[in-house]
Amino acid sequence: MKDNPNIDELLNGYIDGQLSTRNQTEVKRLIQHDPEVAKRLRQLQKCKMLVSSLPSEHAPEGLLEDVKADLERRTLLDQHGGMHKERQGARYLLARKVLTAAAMIALAAVLSTVVYLIIAPQAQTEKTMALKSWQEDAFESVEKPATKIPVATPFNGRLVLSTNNPNAANAVIRRAIDDNIPLAQAAPAALSNVAGPYVLSCSREDFASLLADLEKVWDKFDSATLFVENDQIAVNNIIAKQVIEITQQDILEDRTKLAKDFAALNNMSEQMPGKEVFATLENVKPELMIPPKPVLTSSARKTKKVVTHVPDEQKINITIVVTDN
Repeated sequence: MKDNPNIDELLNGYIDGQLSTRNQTEVKRLIQHDPEVAKRLRQLQKCKMLVSSLPSEHAPEGLLEDVKADLERRTLLDQHGGMHKERQGARYLLARKVLTAAAMIALAAVLSTVVYLIIAPQAQTEKTMALKSWQEDAFESVEKPATKIPVATPFNGRLVLSTNNPNAANAVIRRAIDDNIPLAQAAPAALSNVAGPYVLSCSREDFASLLADLEKVWDKFDSATLFVENDQIAVNNIIAKQVIEITQQDILEDRTKLAKDFAALNNMSEQMPGKEVFATLENVKPELMIPPKPVLTSSARKTKKVVTHVPDEQKINITIVVTDN
């Protein structure tokens, strides 16, 4: 049992017979079940016996007066302390009044500023807006450059096809030119030279039709390279669909950007085993797919296309060269 003043008080009341019947029963139960409580009860009983066995003595003379004087002194001190606390309370209230007045003055100043800003003279506002408008106009006139409108330009390039069988390749190319390009749009060298080069200046539609015929035998070429805009960009391992898409671009910037993208893509694909990227290109941009051309009869092949006027900015100026690998 830990030291517990309540237990001591309860046991003292039990010894003095001052507990109620219920509390006496509870103490008896504790004594029976808790050895520590029983031990503590015996200790208190011994103390009570020892105290009661002490002889009684008379109080010293003057003790009562000393006690009374001490009580009077404490009463006077308490009264003096109360007066001191009252003075402190009065000073605290005065300080609070001063702080409240200062806060009200600050609030009035803030409200005055807000009211002034709201009801400021209209002329000042108009002057400020006019000055701001003038500054914005001056800034725009100096900083903003003139908008550049993209201009369509013709395509200029060279297509180099490498193969182990140049004779067969030249025969296919000449046949495709003969079927798709009007005579007036092919330079004389494109018709007279058996082995090329084939210099063409034709419309986009006719060149796309020509590439559609060459696409059928494109896998027979060992390599194909497209040089764009006077050999500024070289797209290696190019396929027919990529050539068509590059040559169909009107704007020079779009054309060169697309050519650079294809060049990077093809170079990366060449370094990958299995050429996975080329396999995916078959499903890219299906709008570039060209419908198969109908099989022409011998009499139909002898009829050349009708020459139509092609604006210069929509022309395809290209030279096709076949090299022996």
